[in-house]
Amino acid sequence: MQENSLDKNIDILEVGAVLADFYLASKNIPAVTSAIMLSYRNLISPVSKREKLWIPKVIEICKSIQNRGMWISEDKEEELVSYLLVLNQNVMKTHQDEKISMFEKLLQGYFLNQEVDYDISITYLNLTDRLTIKHIQLLRNIKNCSIEELIGDLSYNMLYNVLKIEELSLDLGQFRFILDELVTLGLIFKSENIIGETRVKKESGILLENQPYENLPVIVLSDFAFDYINYLYGKI
Repeated sequence: MQENSLDKNIDILEVGAVLADFYLASKNIPAVTSAIMLSYRNLISPVSKREKLWIPKVIEICKSIQNRGMWISEDKEEELVSYLLVLNQNVMKTHQDEKISMFEKLLQGYFLNQEVDYDISITYLNLTDRLTIKHIQLLRNIKNCSIEELIGDLSYNMLYNVLKIEELSLDLGQFRFILDELVTLGLIFKSENIIGETRVKKESGILLENQPYENLPVIVLSDFAFDYINYLYGKI
């Protein structure tokens, strides 16, 4: 695709960046109190600073992808603009370098996994915004474990050791809370039994049919969580 197509997308991103939302909000919100207006004005400076650091990274990734001949088709240009705007808004909400790095990986993943439905790509974006770094690191640790390590004693103490939680700087109480949240969100299953048919194996080590582990206690990623972690880390 021609270079001006890339420039056009980046220009749209810059014009439609999150700063515009804050400027409009500060102008249109009724002046109920000076404190409300001041709070919005105080947001402009740090957001502007974050944007100045972020936009060059977006441009660099886009140019790198284009140089590799992996740019999107013309019919997906508007989709890309929408994706970049949502991505930009999520990035502006964090100060954590590691979280920003995850968003960079997601942008790369968007180009490298063009077969993934747009709504799913946006869901991955918003999930990354919603989860903490610890949540995502724990999901990745589970994905990287062998099936033998995830079979058997499912006590929190045992899982704490198997999943190397100390490396994530979590105490046992914090680990229990985050693990239970991931179960509630349907991102992992911590079950005393495999119910019905065993899961088809993916790279994560989800059980093969007819393996001897059937009906043993197990902890595994959901298919969605596996695909999410693979999208985020597996193909970059």
